Parts: sequence; C-alpha cells; structure tokens
Amino acid sequence: MPKLSPENFRMLATPLNDAAIPNYSNVLRPQDATLLDKGRSKGIALYDQVKRDGHAVAVLGKRARKVLSREWIMMPASDDPDDVAAAEFVERLIRRLPFDAICEDLLEANLYGFAASEIVWANKDGLLVPEAVEARHQRRIAFDTDWKPRLLTRQNSFEGEPQPEFKWIIHRVGAKGTDPYGSGLGRVLFWHTLFKREGVHYWARFLEKYASPTPFARYPYGTPPSEQEQLKQHLADMVQRSVLVAPIGTEVSFLEAARTGAATYEEWCRFWDEQTSVAVLGETLSTNIKGQGSRAAATTHNDISDMIADADADLLSATLNETLIRWIMELNLVKAGLPTLWRPRPKNEEALEDQKLKKASRTKAELDNLFDLASRGYRPGVGLEQALSDVLGTEIVADPTLNIAPSVRSTALSSTALTPSPSFAAAHDHGIGALAAQVEDIAQPAIDGWLERIRQEIDRAVAAGEDMASFSDRLLELYPDLTVDSLGQTIGEALTVTELTGYSDVTEEAS
Repeated sequence: MPKLSPENFRMLATPLNDAAIPNYSNVLRPQDATLLDKGRSKGIALYDQVKRDGHAVAVLGKRARKVLSREWIMMPASDDPDDVAAAEFVERLIRRLPFDAICEDLLEANLYGFAASEIVWANKDGLLVPEAVEARHQRRIAFDTDWKPRLLTRQNSFEGEPQPEFKWIIHRVGAKGTDPYGSGLGRVLFWHTLFKREGVHYWARFLEKYASPTPFARYPYGTPPSEQEQLKQHLADMVQRSVLVAPIGTEVSFLEAARTGAATYEEWCRFWDEQTSVAVLGETLSTNIKGQGSRAAATTHNDISDMIADADADLLSATLNETLIRWIMELNLVKAGLPTLWRPRPKNEEALEDQKLKKASRTKAELDNLFDLASRGYRPGVGLEQALSDVLGTEIVADPTLNIAPSVRSTALSSTALTPSPSFAAAHDHGIGALAAQVEDIAQPAIDGWLERIRQEIDRAVAAGEDMASFSDRLLELYPDLTVDSLGQTIGEALTVTELTGYSDVTEEAS
C-alpha cells in the first residue's frame, strides 16, 4: 500500500499563501473581477444597480419564488422515536418564524454571491429559540482567513469586529478556492444592465430628434452677433412653442432625422433582456416570446428552470441544516440525530408517493395470496417470521405469548416449498365422512365456548330478575365478544380440502 506524506493530511492552498491576495490584513477581500474593476468605493453595493432594472428584478424574483413556492419538509434522522421527536421539536420552532421571508432574503446570494442574516435568540421556558432572523446588507460583512464573518462598523470599517458563534447565517453561492464572498450573478448582470441603460439613453435622444425636426435658419451676411444670438433663441423657443418671428431676409428650414437598416435601439435593449433571462433562469421562453412557440420548447425550458430551482433549493437547505437547524439542536442539548430540512420538487414528491402506493398495493396482493394459501392448509417453508420480514421489509419476531394465525405471504414464497398441513392431509386420506367428523370435533370447543358465555349471561339475568326483552339486549352487547376467527379458519380449511378431494376424484376418474 502506498504511503501518504504529512502534506496529504492538511490543506496546502490557503488564503495566507495565495499570491493573488494582498497580505496586509487579516480580512479577505472579494476576488470578483467586476467589483475590482468597477466597484471602487461602492464595493459589493455596486450590484444594487442591477435592481434598478425592471427586467432583472423580475427574473431574479421569479427564480427565488420558484424555490419558495415549494413546500418544505423536516425529515428525522431515522425512524427512532427520539429522532422523530427531535424533528418535530425543530419544526415547531421553525414554523414560528416568517420562514419563507427568511429564505427569500438568503436567496439574494444568487445576485451578490453571499447573503447574511442575523439571529436573535430568546430564552423561553428554559429553551433557547430563534426569536428573529433579520437580513443585513452584504456591504456590512467581511470575512477573515477562516471564512468567519466580521461586522463592519463605524469604529472598525476596514477589518470589522469579530462575531460570536450561533449568530450569523451565511449562505454562499459559487464560493470556491480562497474567496468566501462567493460568485453571484451580479458580476454578469451588472454589464447587461449597464449596456442596456446606455442603449436606452441613446434611444431617448434619438426619439427626441426623430419626433421633432431640428429648425435651421440662414441669416444675411453682416447680421450683428446680437441679432444672431436672438435668432438662435427664437429657434429654441420654436421647438417648445412652435412659433417663430424672424426679420425679412431670414431663411428657416427643418432638418429631418433619417435612418436606414434593420438594427434598432429596441432590438439592442431586448437582446440584453434575453441575455439576462438566460443568465438567471437558464431560458427565455417564460419572459420573451417571439411569434408562435411550441409545446416541446416550453417543456424543455421549464425543465431547465426546474433544475436551477432544484439546485437553489438544495444549496439553501444545506446552509440552513448546517446553521439554524444544527444550532437549535446543539443549544438545547437535544440528544438525537440531526433532522434535515428540504424543499423537494413537487413532481419528485408525486413520483415518491406513486412508488409508495405501488409498493403498498404489491404488498397487499402478496398478503392476500398468502392468506389464501394458508386457508388451504399451506405454510411457508422458510417460517412465518421470515415470510413476514420479506413482505414488510422489516424484521418480524414471533411473540410466544400470542397465537397468531399465519395470514400473510412472503415475496420469497414463489421460490419456497409449500407444504400442506399434516392434519388436513390425513383428513383427505380418510374420506369426506371422516373429514366432517374431524371438523365437528375441531369446531366443538369454539361452539361450546359460545354456549357457555350465553349460559353465564342467562344466569346473571335470572339472578337480577330481568325479563326476556332486557336479556335480548344483553345478547347484542355480548355479540362482539363471540369471536369466529378459529371457527372460520377451520371451516375454510375444511372447504379447501373438500375442493381438493373433488379435484382428485375427477382426475382419478378421467385417468
């Protein structure tokens, strides 16, 4: 076996030895090229400009709402009662919070690269519970070399102040290498919205010229500068008032804006809207429709959007499981497996339910089959406990204090030898008359038990001086206690053997 060197057991590429990170502070700085190029004093707040674009806000909101629209579930670590109770305890505390609003704030990491929410704990009835979870702007958070958050304040606006444990939920997207600030969509969407704003600016200037022509005046040579300036002012007034008074000899005309070609400012802006849709949603059909679409294209685009929502939901759930969920368990000293919170896709939940229903239906069919075989006097060769375990998927142990008649069938019965009950096999050898006598003998104890119960009730009624009407009511109350299970099983087995005997006789006559 090859040997590993000591370096294989520790991380070598760390922020402290990264040549791309300036080594003048204990706080790491974002490595986002867009922030380094355009952020300057704004820092990560540069990406606030993306929210000024209506289309960008719409698609970012749609992506977040696709996650929030899914129901969340709290799954216990196992079926152990302690694990189930722990999951129910955590779920009760989570439901007291505006949980969807908290998740929506954390999903802003899709734009900024990370999101930070501050937890305020409260001591209620001896339990430490999250009383409030409030989002804080990313510009207030910095990270040290261990990726722990530091709060930037007026007293310490450069390196920030260290924060206590169990205080901050940090949700990161695209955090790789030595950059704890993540890599959000802002680094791309900033340029999309910038180019779109420039296009809208020039589009507005063009429309101004296109909608109203520019007046052009020619004045005679020798016109004094003061009159030239006055004429220019008249032209400016004309644009606003559509009225012009000029001296004789002044020539006024209008310059019309003209253009050719198919390219327009509208197409330029629409292009960047489409690029924004692709970057955020992975598709454009739900936001930009051109002409007649197709069902196949719509299904494909929706599947892509669902896959992105799956990834967002899983990343967010993983963050909450490692922070809020784990902290609730640790602070309250809950001795159980850690429950986990997830937002599954509805289609996946439906498929899981279908599988459960199919499995239940298959199990019921196997149980009915074994019951039918048992009623004919057959028993599984592997033993009843093993048969039950195979069908129900869990270990079954027989309780010696109970007399449980076999009424289920094992999945393995199809490959297991089935043997008839010896008593009924013997009955078949002695003929139908002997069988009837044996059934009578077997059934008599059950019938005697019924009669004995009825005699006891009659004796009580006579001792109490009750009339027959009251006694009939007593019999109705007694009826549920008169079980017929053993008698019914005996009759069923007898009928089965009788049927088999008839088949045997017909077969012998035919041969």
